[in-house]
Amino acid sequence: MKSAATFSWQTLLSVSGGDVVSHHRPLEEVSIDTDTRTLARGCFFLPLKGQNFNGNDYIAKAYELGAEGAFIEKAYLEQFPDLKRFPNLIVVEDALMTYLKLAQFHRKRSQARIVAITGSSGKTTTKEMLFTMLSTVLGEGVQKSEKNFNNEVGVALTLLNITPETKVLILEMGMRGKGQIELLSLHAEPDIAIITNVGPAHIGLLGSIEAIAQAKCEIFKGMDVQQGLGIINGDDPLLVEEARRQWEGCLESFSLHEIDDIHTSAEGPLTFDYEGTTFLLGLPGSHNVMNALAGIKACEALGISLKHLGESLAHFEAGGGRWQKLPVEGAENLWVINDAYNANPVSLKMSLESFIMSPFVGLKKVAILGGMAELGEFSEQYHRGIGEWLNDQSGLDAVVTIGDETAPLYQAINPENIPVFQIGDNLEALSLIQTHWPRDAIILLKASRSFHLEEIPELLKKAQSHHALS
Repeated sequence: MKSAATFSWQTLLSVSGGDVVSHHRPLEEVSIDTDTRTLARGCFFLPLKGQNFNGNDYIAKAYELGAEGAFIEKAYLEQFPDLKRFPNLIVVEDALMTYLKLAQFHRKRSQARIVAITGSSGKTTTKEMLFTMLSTVLGEGVQKSEKNFNNEVGVALTLLNITPETKVLILEMGMRGKGQIELLSLHAEPDIAIITNVGPAHIGLLGSIEAIAQAKCEIFKGMDVQQGLGIINGDDPLLVEEARRQWEGCLESFSLHEIDDIHTSAEGPLTFDYEGTTFLLGLPGSHNVMNALAGIKACEALGISLKHLGESLAHFEAGGGRWQKLPVEGAENLWVINDAYNANPVSLKMSLESFIMSPFVGLKKVAILGGMAELGEFSEQYHRGIGEWLNDQSGLDAVVTIGDETAPLYQAINPENIPVFQIGDNLEALSLIQTHWPRDAIILLKASRSFHLEEIPELLKKAQSHHALS
């Protein structure tokens, strides 16, 4: 994808720390491009690597498509020295690190304020809420990480797309292990860092909640201690303790204790009061109030008056498989809430709480739950814990669990409290819905992405269409 940022030949050399292999023709300001499928003529090609590809293999193709020059990794050039024939070739040790270095250089020459967001859950929703609120005041002066661009490649690309008009850039930062958020923070150098919460997502990789808290607090590593601001979930004592240990700069917390009069209505958006302003929120649940409050705190830090923000989230929809309420076409008052983007013990419990508390008048509430991935040896413990917690809740008409991974959850639920079904796949889920809840029902879908529960609405739609034709 082509970057908005452009670089001179000398800047490419100095920032990358690379060596000139060949320099046969003049080179002025060029954009960086990493994908030959969409490569723009006149760009400078940077060969990223993935699980199933090596961008160095496409250097010759990039020149055929009109690239002005390219980076090449040293080990690859040693293996294929004939590539020295191409002009404007710079050899580097690691293309991904070069991409990050260029992104950091461009970030430094920009006047944009950078807000970085991480957390075990809620970071994407918080990013989108903050973007919505800031856009109300700053318009097109706000940019954000697109889609799920929260790893090294996504963060670098987002930084390289800062324009002269960008006033605030919102970066989402994800992780798969220790040191990854630190790497992102060091290159993004945030002005404000938000940590939504700490939970057992990725506990199978990191081994403990304490290790996860330490990893999330790596977001402070690239911040200026004198100028930077950390915004953390004050209702998470482990996070507060770890943040205070790792960050010596200004630290502010957000808490439900700051909120007055949370009110949920079947007819309109949720409302809550903060600092004398009534906020309207298009999503249910106290966790979404917390996500909104994290964004509000960032807006305050950026000098945005609360009076401009009260109605900015009234029609907010998370999108991307996050709490999407969808009617099943052709069915009689049958709805699906697609919240199947991902799941961990924190986000699953929050989703269920919101579902239970939401006033869906006249509808039976059915939760279809797949497994939670990346829990490792803790998988049985956390799945069973959700089932035990559900035994103490009221307001669900049924729970359906899918797959072997959810067996501890299924076994923990007392069927005298909640009717519970254990099934094997999405087709069985379709059959169960058609048999037991064909109308006047709302179905919550929640699982890790590997379960593909987002297929169920499409299966229901096709089944209804087939029924109408038969």
